[in-house]
Amino acid sequence: MVYLSFNGEVLGQFEEGAVPGLLAEGKITSGAFYWREGMAEWRPIAELPKPEAPKEVAAVQPKPAITLPSPAADSTPKKLFLPRRTVIPGAASGVAPAAAEKKLQQDVRPLPLPAEPVGIAAAPKKTKGRGLLVGVGAVVLLAALGAGAWWWIANLKPPVVPGNVVLAGDEDGAVEIRMFRRSDLAAPWRERLASADARAKELDSLLTEAQAELREKSLLRDEAARVCEVGEEYNMPDVAELRADRDAKQTEADAAQAQLQKLESEKAGLLSFESLLESLPAPLRTMVADPAGAFSLPPPEEDVVLLATASTSAEGKRATRAWLEVVELPSEGEDLGAVRFSETNRLDLDQIRKFAAAESP
Repeated sequence: MVYLSFNGEVLGQFEEGAVPGLLAEGKITSGAFYWREGMAEWRPIAELPKPEAPKEVAAVQPKPAITLPSPAADSTPKKLFLPRRTVIPGAASGVAPAAAEKKLQQDVRPLPLPAEPVGIAAAPKKTKGRGLLVGVGAVVLLAALGAGAWWWIANLKPPVVPGNVVLAGDEDGAVEIRMFRRSDLAAPWRERLASADARAKELDSLLTEAQAELREKSLLRDEAARVCEVGEEYNMPDVAELRADRDAKQTEADAAQAQLQKLESEKAGLLSFESLLESLPAPLRTMVADPAGAFSLPPPEEDVVLLATASTSAEGKRATRAWLEVVELPSEGEDLGAVRFSETNRLDLDQIRKFAAAESP
């Protein structure tokens, strides 16, 4: 005895000898499937062993206790159901169609449906699908809760520290306030100052030599000029040579003077306030004061300094004004207090030296 399935529908249980008749009448095709007890899955009807002799088609009521696997379909799987009657062609058994139909109505009974839809393989799949949906829903809910918590943390604004810059009134543009770690700001300044000081010592030695050479060349020039003047006064025969010697001494003195001025210019431009402000690392944070000079910053979590800069212009010359504030971390339970930039923390070259020396290891 085998169960037959066609187009995703279970037709019922039949004798194996009835299969050729069903195929001949077109009730099923080669795309149908069969299953018998002990098989793991439905197999194509073409793989059913052919019986030795055809037998009369007879339908037997399926056993309700047997669990059938999901029948395979020709193309897209259809929803499985148990038919309320089994259609059996009458011509295959040699009975008249009308008599066969009447016999089917008397003998074939609907397959009993179990109390819960777990008799076929489709029902467990539904249960598994519901469990999967519940699991996915739980994951989505947890993800949403986590995202909401992170959004709340990210948007939780700590109390800010107010600040103010006392403007002189000649600033053009906004005042920029940059936050640095104390060590990060002091390190480049200290390195720049050390390099400049070392070069300044070299220049001092070169300037001493250049000044001595200039004095010597100047004395020789002056002496040659007096000799030439006497020769011209008395119309001496070698006056032309005296003039050439005077001019040569003048050229040497001019060269010594130019070398001295070059060294002095290099030393004067060796360090400048503007150049030190340009040699800065990337700030931890940058803020801009409003037109009244007010700004705010989050409470610092480490030792930091605030550097405020503003551009000024006077008589066609541009300059930079700066303030430096060392922010001391408050004790536990205390507030930092307002930050104020004024003349008391105006920054210049001497203040930069003091700050870099204080931060030196």
